[in-house]
Amino acid sequence: MLQKKIIVLKKIKYAETNLILHTLSSEGERLNFIARHAVKGSKRFATGTLDPLHYLNVSYTEAKSGDLNLLKEAQIIEDFYSLRKNYDCLNISLYFLSFVSKLTHESLDGNKELFNLLGNTLKILKKFSKQDVKEDILNQLKLRFEMKALHQQGVYPEGLGDSDLLSKSILEHPISLSSEDLIKTEAIKLKIHHSLKEYLPNFKKGF
Repeated sequence: MLQKKIIVLKKIKYAETNLILHTLSSEGERLNFIARHAVKGSKRFATGTLDPLHYLNVSYTEAKSGDLNLLKEAQIIEDFYSLRKNYDCLNISLYFLSFVSKLTHESLDGNKELFNLLGNTLKILKKFSKQDVKEDILNQLKLRFEMKALHQQGVYPEGLGDSDLLSKSILEHPISLSSEDLIKTEAIKLKIHHSLKEYLPNFKKGF
């Protein structure tokens, strides 16, 4: 039996009692699982354990054919519960999950940097969820996430700059609400969203 640490990106009900999970492993692999008899909870999977956003330690057997590994056990490492109590933070966190799910569907190579980016961004949102955070701050965080994700995929727009930010963990990014920085953010956003439209043409940019 194999073990991995994963973040749940998406949960889909399959048949009456089973769940299919789309996840990202700590090595940056896209891993899909089927969890049998997990819809209403079980001894192996307590109710809610397999929800999106959860960071889990899982045991599973590898798929003999196809890409659906058989999930055997799962324990919560971090559930990011406070995000579910803040609508804005929950909304943007689900956007990040959808973004990563689409990105890893298009690119099958392992990308540990992407896992770290997602995990660290959720940590920031966990902190924000306990505060009265402004929408402009969430918009800046969203843009920085998109910038770093595109850079990791090698499709960052030429001539856009900000090499200092791109080389740092998103945890180290200063977020400013000065008028100068907000104007700069709007200019960068247009170029980033143009690149996203080309790289992920069917992906919705809003949240």
